Amino acid sequence: MLQPSEPAKPGNPLTGASRLLTVLGIGLALLALLLPPNPPDCENPDAACSVYGPGERRARDYQLQKIGGQAMVLADRFHTWAMSWLQGRKLIMLLAILCFGSAAVCARLGRVADLQARE
Repeated sequence: MLQPSEPAKPGNPLTGASRLLTVLGIGLALLALLLPPNPPDCENPDAACSVYGPGERRARDYQLQKIGGQAMVLADRFHTWAMSWLQGRKLIMLLAILCFGSAAVCARLGRVADLQARE
């Protein structure tokens, strides 16, 4: 005679989310490896292939400082730096790292939730 089995316990949604984020992170990392590298940004005054000379950069900074002060110059430099990270392969790798970090946090919270459920 067969005994009825216990109903299946639903899985922890945090564990499933961590697995999903890990798979997504691996996929993004592979995509970043397969994509061609970004072409150099010659419009960026700090790039090696820049069409601007050092005097033009200083003149541009001086004009920005006249308009908005030193904060405007720093904001422009931050914008240039941030935009270099938010394009192409660097953006994909940044998203992959965020997925792996989120997966680690979800896995940890899932373990904590399982331990609390057992107590």
